[in-house]
Order: sequence, then C-alpha cells, then structure tokens
Amino acid sequence: MFNYAQKQFELSSKHYASPSQVLVTWSDYIGDCQKLELNLDDEVVLYPKNLKKAHARTIKLIKIKNDEVANLKIQKRYENLNTWCLNRMD
Repeated sequence: MFNYAQKQFELSSKHYASPSQVLVTWSDYIGDCQKLELNLDDEVVLYPKNLKKAHARTIKLIKIKNDEVANLKIQKRYENLNTWCLNRMD
C-alpha cells in the first residue's frame, strides 16, 4: 500500500503534497468503489494505474447515481402533488 502511494505521488506530484495525501485520496476512492459496488477483489480496481483519474471518475459516477435517486424522489413527489391538485379541482 505504501509503495502504491509512493508511485502515485511520483506520477501526480503536482496534484499531491505528499504520499500521505495519496492515501487520503485512495481511501475516498475505495469508499466510492464500495458505494458503486465495484469489485475490490480485482487489483485493477483496487490499485488503479492513475489514482487521480480513477478517483475523478468515481466521483462523477457517484454524482450520477445520487442524481438518479433525487430524480426518482422528485418524480414520486410530483405524482403525489399532482394527484392532490386533481382531487382539489373536483
């Protein structure tokens, strides 16, 4: 894990202040992977070649997933309000 952090630091030293900051990003990335139900037994998922890019990708996917959930809630609320409004007109 520490070797991985060091390699990622060297790859993106302009982005990370230290290898320990890579570990923070990696921890966030792992949390995102769990939310997205990605296979963490796969070493390619667990240790992406470019952590910075992989983390950016999982952030986008989490946002899309959250937007889908929000849109479903909005649709359900709209249907409830629409039914209520139609009943008031009768």
